[in-house]
Amino acid sequence: MADTSLRYLILLGLLPKQRPGIGTYEIQQQLKKKGYEVTQRTIQRDLEKLSSDFPIKADPKGNKNLWRFADNAKPVVLPNIDLQGAITLKLAQHELSSEVPHSVHSFLQPYFPLADKILKQDKGKGAISEKIAVLPSGYALPKPVIKPSISEEMTQAVMDELQCEIRYQSDMNQSSKKLLVHPLAIVVKEPVTYLLAVIDGHNEVSQLPIHRITSVKVQARVVEEPEDFSLQDYIQQGHFGVVTDKESINLHLKAGPALGQILKDSPLSADQFIDSADDYSCEIKASVDNSEELKRWLIGWGEEVEVLAPQSLRQAITETTRNLMARYLTESNLPEPA
Repeated sequence: MADTSLRYLILLGLLPKQRPGIGTYEIQQQLKKKGYEVTQRTIQRDLEKLSSDFPIKADPKGNKNLWRFADNAKPVVLPNIDLQGAITLKLAQHELSSEVPHSVHSFLQPYFPLADKILKQDKGKGAISEKIAVLPSGYALPKPVIKPSISEEMTQAVMDELQCEIRYQSDMNQSSKKLLVHPLAIVVKEPVTYLLAVIDGHNEVSQLPIHRITSVKVQARVVEEPEDFSLQDYIQQGHFGVVTDKESINLHLKAGPALGQILKDSPLSADQFIDSADDYSCEIKASVDNSEELKRWLIGWGEEVEVLAPQSLRQAITETTRNLMARYLTESNLPEPA
């Protein structure tokens, strides 16, 4: 009996929230991987029995049924959400809504009303917006709007390694064009979500912002992946501006009060050391990976930070500063004498 109950729980966990659902053969194969040898007829009977107590349904397709959770089904897990859980869910609702595939957000959607209910029951505590806030670490660009159906289908195509026929706008002011693509991966680099894909007939990997894709038709043909393609290697090679040298550097900074306080709360590394230089600034030493991202982050702090070492990084920032001065301090842009 306990074994059957566990099988029921695993069976429920295999059912998707969205269409098109899953057939008994696919469920049988998944259960087999988990050590349960059952017939499709047994699975059908299990599902029919569970449908009387759980919000699951079957959508007819041809001569078979595709099982899934019903639309707007209330969640059947996390039955007891406490105050901490409710707060976590509300933060997730706010922070992740435009950063995760629609299918993931849709999976969480039934839990948000439960979180609202818990927070309302916690009387006298005030609105969550008056208790907790999450702020961006820098200037936050608006996130492009992605159609939920596009996000869902592209995510599924990437995971299933299937080719797609898409309509894509290379520029938002141009009409879309039809492309056959081989999806490889999805990368989120704030604020844009990209599809990494090889366009049919080409060899190089392209970065396609998903918000520029206007339609998707998943094909039955398997993706032809470039030889030795690795997502992590691709990123490491600098294609998204994240270039990290293989060896770390001993970073030595002189930082103003704002940056100094941030690095006290969130150290650059486990071996970070901070020493007060004077009443205004402090000196910071830490072992960090050398990267373009690090350089841009330091430059972004402007006069709040000075790189004292290593000399190579100081020189690189000096060159960038000279270029900025040459661009801004031309004769026509020179400030008038005081």
